[in-house]
Amino acid sequence: RQLKAASPTLPVIFYLNSVMDWPQYDLHAELAKTPTLWLHDDNGQPIVIHKPGCAPANSSSCSVHVFDHAQPQMRELFLGVLQRAKASNVIDGCFLDRGNTNATAGAGGAHGWRMGASRKAAWDAGHMEVLQLAGRLFSDGVVLGNNADFSGVNGRMIESFGNDFQDNWGGLLADIALLQHEAKLGTFLEVHGESRPGLGRPSPPGSSSKACTQEVFNITLAAFLVGAGERAFYACTAGWTAQAGWDEWHHEYDLQLGDPVG
Repeated sequence: RQLKAASPTLPVIFYLNSVMDWPQYDLHAELAKTPTLWLHDDNGQPIVIHKPGCAPANSSSCSVHVFDHAQPQMRELFLGVLQRAKASNVIDGCFLDRGNTNATAGAGGAHGWRMGASRKAAWDAGHMEVLQLAGRLFSDGVVLGNNADFSGVNGRMIESFGNDFQDNWGGLLADIALLQHEAKLGTFLEVHGESRPGLGRPSPPGSSSKACTQEVFNITLAAFLVGAGERAFYACTAGWTAQAGWDEWHHEYDLQLGDPVG
């Protein structure tokens, strides 16, 4: 509401993890009353995902429950959150984190889920239904699903553009090609250049980039400009807290775009 009051035309995107039941959200309080809506394995044990970077990994404070999207009641509760966000008239879309999670393929955090094939398929179907219904709900705005395309979802996030998980730039050409492919589809894209500890060289003295190293910023921004389409947006940070770089503004963000000159 504060953002809309300051700039009424500014699109505001609502975040909700599509898999992990983060305890700081109101939805968690609802599920704590009905723990059967959390996903359990075939032995009745809760399935959890460990918080990235949290230690010790085997502690309960580092574990987050998973929504059981195979259950209609769970999907109804989840979509109710998005419906209330939409009804507020200050939310224009949503970012559904972990959209690429797939129990059958063991992707996006689902590795090692001890469930039979039919249960995995039912969870995948329920998860996809949630993504697609969100797409309908915000059909006049945008829904971002990370690291994959989804039928009925008009946006996508490329979470670590430039393949900066390794200390090389071997993924740049593939990521540029992906950008160009998505541009042809008219996809709304959020592209994230990301510095990680030990990757890239330190920023030179006096650099405007603190959280995102200068090397990572220069290379990922240049690659983004090669492949970007009209509805593609870029930012470079060192992680996901506001202080990891989301609160920094690079002067390059203000430069006018035009046809490439070389």
